[in-house]
Amino acid sequence: MRFFKNKAVPPWQRLLFVAIFATASASALAQTADTPRPDQIELASGSVLFGEIKGASGGKLSFQSKNVGLITASFENISHLRSDKPTVIKFLDGRVIRVNKLDLTQTPFDVITESGVQQYSLTEIDVINPEDWLLGRGIHKTGKLALAYSVETGNTESSELDVDLKASWANLSTRWKFQAFGELDTESSEKTKDKYTVIFKSDRFLSNTTHFGARALFESDKFSELVYRNVFGVYHGRQWYSSPKFNFLLEPGIAFVTEKRLDENSEEFPGFTWTFDIKSRLLGGSTETEIQQLGLWNLTNTRDLSLYTLVSVTYPLTHRLGLVGRLVFDYDSGVPQELERLDNTFKLGISYTW
Repeated sequence: MRFFKNKAVPPWQRLLFVAIFATASASALAQTADTPRPDQIELASGSVLFGEIKGASGGKLSFQSKNVGLITASFENISHLRSDKPTVIKFLDGRVIRVNKLDLTQTPFDVITESGVQQYSLTEIDVINPEDWLLGRGIHKTGKLALAYSVETGNTESSELDVDLKASWANLSTRWKFQAFGELDTESSEKTKDKYTVIFKSDRFLSNTTHFGARALFESDKFSELVYRNVFGVYHGRQWYSSPKFNFLLEPGIAFVTEKRLDENSEEFPGFTWTFDIKSRLLGGSTETEIQQLGLWNLTNTRDLSLYTLVSVTYPLTHRLGLVGRLVFDYDSGVPQELERLDNTFKLGISYTW
């Protein structure tokens, strides 16, 4: 077969056509060779999914499937895991390896160490592609600030400001947390609500899912006649569930409490405390729902109970900004009889996450 049958075509045009054809073919081949195949997992049920490995922790793999979206699968339910991308693996015993390609099954695989060959299995993987702080380098910092503010004019002039700040710093062994929230409301230039809570916490990790911690809490609520409440205590925490779609943390503990109300003497008592924090993405997409509760039960006067419950839904506007709706239930059985024991508010605002 001849490409050029017309002898009238000049030689230089023939050479130009051949050069263009060869260049285009080489470029297409190079692009095909350089484009990695999508990651692949095969489940014990026989299902095969293609997509991208997003990470792994707590014995579970996060996988962004092209067909079904983000899923979480336990390593024990994965029969085959493959990726053509360079991957860092951290095992439960702390060993870290880096491989150019990943191709693992439930059959134990060999890892060459300084002390010789050691075998590992999929179920012994702790983290895939861990952040630097999980490798002992640096501090992991996170935080969220939510603000809600409203102004009403006309027959009634009022303004309301609701603030919630959370910040966390962590390394491999220790975590520090700070949280502050409160409300400042005025009506006709007079305060109708003035309350705040500040919490400092320090956690010592005992395992991947458990920790021991100490907490200091300072609280005041002018219009519930609470001059101050100071709580110092210890607790044991456990992360019962941890996945991109559902997260559940529970921290029961004991504390020593000092409390003073208006026109009353200061009171000291032991208390039982608890905190639970539930986060989920069950509403779909990146919308996050959180339910948080702080509880304090007076062990001297068992009828005395204080509860702060927050339900919030955050809809992302950008990578860091979100629209947040907050529903707060604040219950205090120790308020004077003429005051309401339950105070609840709902507000819309903006949140910033880092």
